[in-house]
Amino acid sequence: GGAVGGGQDTLEDPLMYPRAEVTTRERKTAQVVMLEEAIRSVKTKFNVTFDSFVSKKQQSLGRIDEKALRLKEIAAEMRVPEDHPVLSLAESEQPENVLQVQDTEVSAAKWISPEVIAEAAAEAKRLAEQAKGDDKVDRALGQMMGGSLAGETVQGKLDQELIFPVHLVLKEGDEHSDEQLKELKEWEGEKKKLDLEKETYTKALEAEGKKLKADIQEESKKFDDSLQELSSIRLKNDYKVYGLELYKMNLIQAVVQEEDDIASKAALKQAVVDLTARREVAARAAAEYKEEVDATQKEVEARRQEAANIDRAFKRELVDHSNNKEAAELLFKLFKRRAPLDDVPPGLEPEVLEQAQAFLDEAVFHEGLVAEAQAQFEAMQDELDRLVWAHSQLDQSISETEEELVTLDTRMQKAGSDLDLVLELKQGQIEVEQAAVVTDYSDAQMVDRHLIKAHNAAIITRGSDKVSVLQEMLDFRKGIHQLQWENQRLDLEEAELLQRTKDLQLLRVTKTLQSVIKGSDEGKAAAENLALEKLITYQSNLHAQRVAAKSKQVGVSRGQARATQRENAELDEDIFALESAVVERQRLCELQGGGNQGSAQSKKATAVMSMVVTHRKLLDLAKAQTREIELMRSELVRLRARTFPSFTQLSNKGVA
Repeated sequence: GGAVGGGQDTLEDPLMYPRAEVTTRERKTAQVVMLEEAIRSVKTKFNVTFDSFVSKKQQSLGRIDEKALRLKEIAAEMRVPEDHPVLSLAESEQPENVLQVQDTEVSAAKWISPEVIAEAAAEAKRLAEQAKGDDKVDRALGQMMGGSLAGETVQGKLDQELIFPVHLVLKEGDEHSDEQLKELKEWEGEKKKLDLEKETYTKALEAEGKKLKADIQEESKKFDDSLQELSSIRLKNDYKVYGLELYKMNLIQAVVQEEDDIASKAALKQAVVDLTARREVAARAAAEYKEEVDATQKEVEARRQEAANIDRAFKRELVDHSNNKEAAELLFKLFKRRAPLDDVPPGLEPEVLEQAQAFLDEAVFHEGLVAEAQAQFEAMQDELDRLVWAHSQLDQSISETEEELVTLDTRMQKAGSDLDLVLELKQGQIEVEQAAVVTDYSDAQMVDRHLIKAHNAAIITRGSDKVSVLQEMLDFRKGIHQLQWENQRLDLEEAELLQRTKDLQLLRVTKTLQSVIKGSDEGKAAAENLALEKLITYQSNLHAQRVAAKSKQVGVSRGQARATQRENAELDEDIFALESAVVERQRLCELQGGGNQGSAQSKKATAVMSMVVTHRKLLDLAKAQTREIELMRSELVRLRARTFPSFTQLSNKGVA
């Protein structure tokens, strides 16, 4: 069998027994102890590797934080947002912090000794007295160095601005003098130089930022690679530890099984001894009881013989010597039936009858003794059968126990050579169909790895030859297709060149084309661009004005809608009041005076109501038409302004 460490017959520890030699209980126990030490050693080595990795992680985080700090400085100087998360170790990576109690974790008020309170009060008093005094050093530092030994904050390169000279700003109608023009040129040169320096400095900062980001990514990639390597080491260690644990559990189970077998063997031997003793006792008891049964049987036979003798004596003395044979025969029949002698036939002497009655009483008495002895014999026979059955059961139990003992001895003998070994099998090398829960490997076979490698090498060799032939065929066909494609490409290029030549020959050269060819159209293009830019500016301003006008119209429409809603609410209230008044009047009319007068008044009220509703509808229609007229008037003004634009506002904005 293969070992967990690398498929060998021995483990890494030289003190351990080879797996095929761990046959006795003492060796198995010692192997278990050494396996526990080996497992602890593997875990300790991994813990050392993990601690080293954590320290490397801290160093990597420190380097990333330094670069991130520099990136924040660059972003602040360039005034661009830069948000880099703060990286640190997790709580699970700092187990030593579990025993450290922070001040924030204590909810109770911190106790301060009187000595500490007195020292704090004295220090505060000293600082207050020092603040009241005239500290010349602090005043000098604040006035000359800006309150810091490092001096005032140096202005950033990108924050530097070249202010335009105020005396070069001309009023309307003035012109620059020669000196002012010279100074203006110098200022423009310095301005360009400063802009160039800013641009160069900005590019340098951008390059440095890109390099820092690349360094951070590279550092992160290195850390991820090392983490992946640590994960692989962890998997290998877990695999090794689990294999050793499995081997240890097998050994422990074997030791426990051997101890159980020893205890079972001792128990079976003791059971055989006990059963043998019980069988001997049962055999003696059965033999002794058999003698008693035989004696009882003889006693029963003797009593039966006595009863038979009484019958023979009755016949001999009373039947054979009787003068009345028929009456004697009838009397003998009654005697045989043990019936009373009351109905005896006539013709017999009284002495005969008395003698017959004496024989009958004696016969009845002996039959009672025979029945009693027979019942006792049958009970004793049942008891004898039970003793014989118990003896046979003990014989069967002894044979079964001896068979179990032989089986146990055979298994214990095989346990020394039939060892449970742990084999390392890679995934893909097991060709037995896997079951859902537990796979049965009873009919599986182990194939030597060298044979598999030899077959694979032969298959790879033949496959490589076939692949090389196919590659040659592919390259040949590829060359043919490439030549065909090259010919098609040349034919298409020839057709394209011919078409271009034909187009150039048939092209009409106009004045515009001539100006374009000569390059004299640049000024015109610049003028067109300027006109288009002005048009774009005008259209943008016009669009903004339209948006403002539409927004204003929307506000007006919303105000009108709110006013209309209020009016509708008031009208609803009026309608409700009028309807209530109409209902009340109808009730009064019905109470006061009959149907005709009531119907006339209701018709009059209905007519008044219809007039009110019609008047309200006319008012609403008039208001709606007024709003439409206002909207059409504003649209007309807008269309007129679009058709006849006024450049007064644009010229004023340009001068401003």
